[in-house]
Amino acid sequence: MRVLINGKPSGATSANLADVLKTIPADQIKSIEVVTSPSAKYDAEGSAGIINIITKQKNVSGISGSVSGGVGTRQNNLNANINYNKNRFSLSANIGANNGWPQESGYESRQLFDSTTNNSLQTTTGTSEVKRSGIMASVTAGYDFNTFNSLNTTFRYNKGGFEGKGSNESKFTDYLNPQNSTLYTGRNSSKNAFGGFDWNLDYSHKFNTEGHELTFSSQWSHSTVETNYENLYSDFYTDQKADNDGKNNEYTLQLDYTLPVTEKLKIEAGGKTIIRRISSDFKNYIPDANDAFALDPISSNLYKYNQDVAAGYTVGTLTLPKGFTVMAGARFENTSIKGNPTNALQTDLEPFKIDYETFIPSFTLQKALTESSSLKLTYSKRITRPSLTFLNPFINKQNIQAQTQGNPNLDPEISQTVELGYSAFSQKRVINISAYYKYTSDLIEGIATPLTGSESGTITNYQNIGSNKSFGMSFFGSYNPFEMLTLRGNFNAFTYKPDPAGIYSLEQSQNGTFVQYSAFVSGTLAFKNGISAEAFMIQNSNKKTLQGETPAFNLMVFGVKKQFWNKTASLGINMVSPFKKDLEFRQNSSGQGFSQSSVFHFPIRSFGITFSYNFGR
Repeated sequence: MRVLINGKPSGATSANLADVLKTIPADQIKSIEVVTSPSAKYDAEGSAGIINIITKQKNVSGISGSVSGGVGTRQNNLNANINYNKNRFSLSANIGANNGWPQESGYESRQLFDSTTNNSLQTTTGTSEVKRSGIMASVTAGYDFNTFNSLNTTFRYNKGGFEGKGSNESKFTDYLNPQNSTLYTGRNSSKNAFGGFDWNLDYSHKFNTEGHELTFSSQWSHSTVETNYENLYSDFYTDQKADNDGKNNEYTLQLDYTLPVTEKLKIEAGGKTIIRRISSDFKNYIPDANDAFALDPISSNLYKYNQDVAAGYTVGTLTLPKGFTVMAGARFENTSIKGNPTNALQTDLEPFKIDYETFIPSFTLQKALTESSSLKLTYSKRITRPSLTFLNPFINKQNIQAQTQGNPNLDPEISQTVELGYSAFSQKRVINISAYYKYTSDLIEGIATPLTGSESGTITNYQNIGSNKSFGMSFFGSYNPFEMLTLRGNFNAFTYKPDPAGIYSLEQSQNGTFVQYSAFVSGTLAFKNGISAEAFMIQNSNKKTLQGETPAFNLMVFGVKKQFWNKTASLGINMVSPFKKDLEFRQNSSGQGFSQSSVFHFPIRSFGITFSYNFGR
C-alpha cells in the first residue's frame, strides 16, 4: 500500500512508516482516501493501492487556530496549529508531539531443527521495555497571483524514535541426549532514531476553459534512520555491538496537463521523474582482548543504492449516452537501479545494475443506475519495487537466532486486478460493495533456512517465490438510522493460494486456499447537549505465507466527549482495549529442516483524558 500525505509521498514513510504515522496529530487529519484501483495518472508503486491522508486547511479570511492534547496511561500528546488568510495569501503552521510511557512486553520462541547434532531444540523467553517519542511540524504558504496562477509550498519536519532494553533466557537441548542442555542468558539495549523533512513547491496555471489546467510539482524528501544496539551473552554467543546509519534523499519533478476537449471528452497527460539516493553505513564491533568493543572490518559494510524512475502517462475520460462513462489510460515507467556493496576485506563484492520497463494500463467503465447509484468495472496494474531492506546483501544479525539477508537480484512484484463494484448514497446511508480478482507475479516473501556451522538459528533470505491468485470482496457502509446515531463498517476478505516456482515448492508448509480478512466497525452517538460518544473495533485475521503465518490483530476503543463554550472547546475521556490488558501476536513457520513458533505479548490497555480549544474564525 502506497501512503501519501496531501497527495504527496514522504521520504520518511519509506523507512519507518508506522512510527512516522504516529507523529501526525490526529486532530489535523481531515479525511483519509483509499484508492484501490488507481488510474494510470497515479504512480504504479504499491500493489494494494493508495492511502492518501488529507490534513485540515482553513480558507476563511483572518486568523484561526487550535490547541489540543491528551494525557494517558500509555502515551501523552500535544498539538497546536495556527492559520492566517488575507486576500490572496494564506499561511498555516502546525506542530504535534507525543511521548510514551515505557512499555514492557514479553515474548517466547521455540525453534526445532531436524538434526542429529547438538542444539536441535532452542527455547527462549524474554522481556523488553520500550519508550517512544516523536514530533512533526509543518509550514504551508500559498499565494494566488490572479484567477489563473497560484503558487504553494510546504515544509514538513519530523523527528522521533524509541529506546529499548531487555533480557532473555535461552535453552539449547541435545537431540541425541535430551538430558544434556545448555542454558545461557542475554541482555540487550537498542536505540532507533529517525528524522528528516519534505519540501515541495507546486505551481498551477488555469486556462479560460473550466477544467483546463497545467500544474508543475517538485519535492525534496530527506530522511535519516539510525539503529544502534548492543547484545551481551553469558555463554555460547559472542557479544555484539553495532551502529547502522541510513540516509535517503528523494527528488521528484512532475508535470500534469488536463484538457477538456469537449463537454464529454477529457484528456489528461503528464510525466514524472523520481531520483532516489540511499545509503546504509553499518559498523560492527566485537570484543577485544581487554573485553572492550573494537571495530570489526570483516563484518562492517557500506551499501549505496540508487533508483531512478521516469514515467509518462495519458488518460482519457469519455461520457457516453445512457449514463455510461469510460476512462482508459496508459502509463510507462522505466526503472534504473544501481547498487554498490562495499567491504574492505571482501574482494568478491561487485556493483550491480538493473534496468526494466513496465507498461501500466488502466480501464474503468462506469454505469450510472440512478442519480445516487452506479456500477463500476475497473482494471488496474500495480508494481511493488523491493525496498532497501529486501535488496541489501549484507546479513543483519541483530537477532542472532533469526538473521535476515537481502537479495540484490530481486524482481519487482507485478499485480493485476479486475474489480466490479456497486455504490449508492442517500441522506441516511452510503454503500460501496465490490468483488475482485487479483493476480500477482514474482511474489516477494522471506524464505527461512537453518544456519550452518557454529551458529544456531535461522536466516531469512528474500526471494521471488512464484505467483498468487486471489479472489476477494470488500464492503463499506455508513448508516444514520436517526439523527443522533451514525454507524460505519468496512470489511475486506480475500484468498491466498500461492503457486511456488521451482525449488520454493519444497518450502511450502501448507497447501490449500486460505481466506484472510480485515474488518472495522464504529458507532457515534451525538446528543443535543454537546455530549458525544464513539466506539470502534478492528479485527484482522492472520496472514498466510509460504512457510507459515503472520499474527492476527484486534483492538477496541471507546470515547466520550463534551463540548462547551459554544463548541470552541471540548473535554473527553477514552479507553483502549478495556477488556484485555495485552495484545497477543502468534507466529508460526516451518521449512526444510526446521519449524519455529513465537508469541509476543504487547501491552495495549490504556485510559486517557483529551482536550481541545479552537479560536479565531
